[in-house]
Amino acid sequence: MNCSCGSSRTMWTMLTMAGVIVGAYAVGALCPACGWRSGPDRTPAGGGAATQPAEAPGAIAALTGKTFGAATASGVVLVDFWAPWCQPCRAQAPILEALATTLPQGARIAKVNVDDNQALADRFGVEGIPTLLLLKNGKELRRFVGVQQADRLRQAIREAM
Repeated sequence: MNCSCGSSRTMWTMLTMAGVIVGAYAVGALCPACGWRSGPDRTPAGGGAATQPAEAPGAIAALTGKTFGAATASGVVLVDFWAPWCQPCRAQAPILEALATTLPQGARIAKVNVDDNQALADRFGVEGIPTLLLLKNGKELRRFVGVQQADRLRQAIREAM
């Protein structure tokens, strides 16, 4: 597969062992030439604007201290506390991206970069990453630490609904 930057490299460095493919893009793949990360939000690895709006079905919203309360106040939200340098977090990302496309109505997935939002991580007592919190109407129901498989998370979300 080739990157939109024109890179002729057909083998991208995979961020995960999951190997999830969406359309023509390997979810979570990183172009070694330009640093573009594939996936539902098509975010460049070094930051920058996403090419798909956060409201799109299956999108994973990036939360901050300012947006966290409103985003988790109602419904069921699985929040991934992660960091870009964390290898297990990178393995978890495509699992969550695939899961986000199959969630029942009223359930969402969001992520919090702990490097940029340390106060949120402290507030929830996050000591290791990835940590996933399952919230319902703003209250923590369950906590998962380490890489989790989609089936386990899907079941927990169903039970929370």
